[in-house]
Amino acid sequence: MRRVSRRLGVGLAFLLWVGCTDADIAWSGFQPVDPQGWSLDSTLVLDVEPEEANRGYALEMAVHHTVDYPYSNLFLFRNIVLEQDTLYSDTLELSLADEYGEWHGKGSGMVREMVFPYRQNLLRFEESGAYHFTFAHGMRDTQLTGIERIGLRLIRIEEDSTHRP
Repeated sequence: MRRVSRRLGVGLAFLLWVGCTDADIAWSGFQPVDPQGWSLDSTLVLDVEPEEANRGYALEMAVHHTVDYPYSNLFLFRNIVLEQDTLYSDTLELSLADEYGEWHGKGSGMVREMVFPYRQNLLRFEESGAYHFTFAHGMRDTQLTGIERIGLRLIRIEEDSTHRP
């Protein structure tokens, strides 16, 4: 059951990623990882300033990794911070490959892209300002190799759902 819901979530993210027009995208950006590796004490930050407060957004996340990435999964510690307040915090285990070593996501050559919803619910920014999305890896390596960049995409949604980050 868990596997089916994960596949549905990934499928939904893919449809949103491919199916939305550029006009639907409110913000998109990537933060590259140091080519020498992602240090255990390094945090990636993406700053998002929503164009409108109290508007519904779908939020997608993308991980670009090489086929030389040594694991089939990736643990991420994620936060949404406004000024000094942490509004949302979680830990995510992302499956990048199946049990046979076949990579999920899309791509050819050396780099693969895995896209998935940041959260299942719509996101509504209640205040204007710069929201800081932070990412740290939770793997045991002090210098994690094979992850190239982390990205976010904020998509405008015309729905009256109120979900706080």
